Amino acid sequence: MGKSILGECRICGEVTKLTFEHVPPESAFNKKGIKIISTNELIKTITEPNREPWNFEGLKYRQQQKGSGGYYLCESCNSKTGKWYVPFYLDFLYGFRSVLKLPELKAEEILQVSAKSFRPLAVFKQIMTMFCDINHFCPSDEKLKAFLLDKNCTEFDCNKYRIFMYVFAGGIQRIHSIAGMLIGNVGLLLSEIVSPPLGFVLYIDLPERLPPYIQLPGCEITEFCHYNYDDVRDASFILPIHECNIYFPADFRTKSELRQSTDEDKAEND
Repeated sequence: MGKSILGECRICGEVTKLTFEHVPPESAFNKKGIKIISTNELIKTITEPNREPWNFEGLKYRQQQKGSGGYYLCESCNSKTGKWYVPFYLDFLYGFRSVLKLPELKAEEILQVSAKSFRPLAVFKQIMTMFCDINHFCPSDEKLKAFLLDKNCTEFDCNKYRIFMYVFAGGIQRIHSIAGMLIGNVGLLLSEIVSPPLGFVLYIDLPERLPPYIQLPGCEITEFCHYNYDDVRDASFILPIHECNIYFPADFRTKSELRQSTDEDKAEND
């Protein structure tokens, strides 16, 4: 018998038996076991002397054989979203497999990629479903709940939620729930899902105007929500290429940049 977990479904909000939900979907390169490291342990990657942020050696972890995911959704929500959105998301994702075959992906460069015959609305709803899986905001947002639980619904709050996409050049596969980030005097709320070959960043209540020193991480795909469920489109995307060498979201510094930052911090403290 499967494991029985009671809790609040992160889409409909019903307190019931929850089912295991892969994030990203199991067929999206998410079948292998993973090591789950607590936040307290991950903090050591930036606080321990002489430890590089991408070095998890010696940290305590829990092995999870099912791949990345958790008990997030009730059976009904899992079944609906899995049937309505996952197949089209996988078609879209597999269209980027050629990226994985490139001899070298250079961080902070730009790549033009074409996607053929994909369903923008279904793809977008699957991405939003994944962000709802790893966060807790959907049950209290009736409009978002209705958007996900009716495959034909196109009523989406584009001012509150915005999603950006980029090419993942390697490093840490981050699955990060909502975090606050202060850049200069601007506060941002964001969540991130990174798994080959793409990364997605969700911003919540992103300010309408941002100072020029804040560069958003990729190509915005929020407009996917305006299509009808059965609409099929071809599109070309201009995508930045980012490495992920530290666990914290939307931090795309290269290893050399992180080493330089560490050296500068040490110099200031000496």
